[in-house]
Amino acid sequence: TGALGVRSSDGATRTLAHIPMYETRKLAMGYVPVFLGPVYRAAVLPERTCVGWAARWEVSCYSRDGTLRTRTVRETSPGAVTDDDKRLFREGFMRANRGVPREQAELTARSFPFAERRSAYGRFVPATTGELWVGEFVISEEIFLGRTGLGSPAVETTWSVLAPDGRWIADVRLPAH
Repeated sequence: TGALGVRSSDGATRTLAHIPMYETRKLAMGYVPVFLGPVYRAAVLPERTCVGWAARWEVSCYSRDGTLRTRTVRETSPGAVTDDDKRLFREGFMRANRGVPREQAELTARSFPFAERRSAYGRFVPATTGELWVGEFVISEEIFLGRTGLGSPAVETTWSVLAPDGRWIADVRLPAH
């Protein structure tokens, strides 16, 4: 789990919430992450910090003093993790681990536990104008696939744009790059 907190001008800290970073499952080798399910997201903007646990579409934003400013909830159903999702993830893992002996990488990829339901959203991207862009969940953006940065995804995506006051402004469809 992670902690969200604030530090006052006198250096005192106050924890606002303990938030899971990702779901885990206990296997013979110990606790391992559950892939393609909900994860913790955060974005720091000049006047607020926005966070969310993507088990459902909910984004909470806090002011610098730790006061909850907004909570935006959208009724969505992220859907089940499909066999095709798992295949794409495993293929990405194999590409990202070309330097590992193939048999070892395949054994690891076959052992991955997957969530039953997809994450409700993907990345948070703060805009310089104060809006928060919340991207849809995209398998190719999962960190385990070896992404090298926050570039544009290789598939068309929809982003929900939230105003500084938490209102939903629009959904913006961006082409693949």
